[in-house]
Amino acid sequence: HTVIQSFKPGEVTPEQCNQLGLELAEKIAPNHQVAVYTHTDKDHYHNHIVINSVDLETGKKYQSNKKQRDLVKKENDNVCREHGLSVTERGTAKMRYTQAEKGIVFDREEYSWKDELRELIENAKAHTSNLETFSEHLEEKGVEVKLRGETISYKPESANKWVRGRT
Repeated sequence: HTVIQSFKPGEVTPEQCNQLGLELAEKIAPNHQVAVYTHTDKDHYHNHIVINSVDLETGKKYQSNKKQRDLVKKENDNVCREHGLSVTERGTAKMRYTQAEKGIVFDREEYSWKDELRELIENAKAHTSNLETFSEHLEEKGVEVKLRGETISYKPESANKWVRGRT
């Protein structure tokens, strides 16, 4: 299971970012083996927190369901507040999934290019105030953006096809 934790540009150092990831991991997955990978290749530092599904004490599986995802969001917000960091307002950076993805996305453990694209889009939404800077932000991250009427499409460098979104 993977959790992505990101911070505004300039808000934390790589070391702080990693420490905050460890702190969040301890709160959301006690008794689980975790690995926190801190990425510094973007202007915003972020963690990929990989959680082993087996609880070392009970042997039970880590549950990745809506209740657990809500707990992750809540605990992440708490960690950020405890350290005086900004917290994204709920509803401003909501993940959207296609109907096909809704059936599989929460039961798998792999991290797909669409997950990465969603992360980039949500980060761009949180750090820009208009469509022009939103598009520029994504293009700096290697995502082509195409606008046609009411439709917006994205094509990341890592993919060979366009994905439609909503404006």
